[in-house]
Amino acid sequence: MIVDLEKEYPRALAEGPAVLKKGGIIVFPTDTVYGLGGDARSPEVLGKIYKIKERERGKPLAVVMSGLGMIREWCEVYEEGGNIMREHLPGPYTFILKLKEGKPLAGQKDKIGVRIPNHFFLRRLVLEFGAPVIATSANISGKKDPVRFSEVDAGIIAAADLAINGGETALRQPSTVVDLVERRILRKGAGEFEFK
Repeated sequence: MIVDLEKEYPRALAEGPAVLKKGGIIVFPTDTVYGLGGDARSPEVLGKIYKIKERERGKPLAVVMSGLGMIREWCEVYEEGGNIMREHLPGPYTFILKLKEGKPLAGQKDKIGVRIPNHFFLRRLVLEFGAPVIATSANISGKKDPVRFSEVDAGIIAAADLAINGGETALRQPSTVVDLVERRILRKGAGEFEFK
């Protein structure tokens, strides 16, 4: 099912959480590149995403959270990390954080990459769903990251239970990845960042 975000916003907001609650897979726009995701708590969903992306199992996947409150529920947040995230989020950053004990997400038990995108619909979708959502680029592993809905592989759209067409992404490049546990920048992307 394809839903046009501009023309069918209420439908996208109704269908998205419903699909996620049933263990479905969604293609969605973000502020950076198109994402592919599902319930980050579900091993079955994780398996489907690895298969759709043709990605090697065990390679870590990031998650989208609705806000700092949800991050604190799942991850250890210390003063410096909290200050950095307050300063930069929502925005084009993936922050690597330590997961709380007994709170595995997206197949990870120790650390997880967390995004709060500067994309109102996506944050609202995650808020309505009420739990973290896997957010990996909606491409076959190793291929170009899609920045327009038209660039998302037809096989990925066919494999998804819901594909949300949000046109072109605002920043048209991947997020900057910052490890707040080891205090280092892993990938320079759409967001400027330096440790102070």
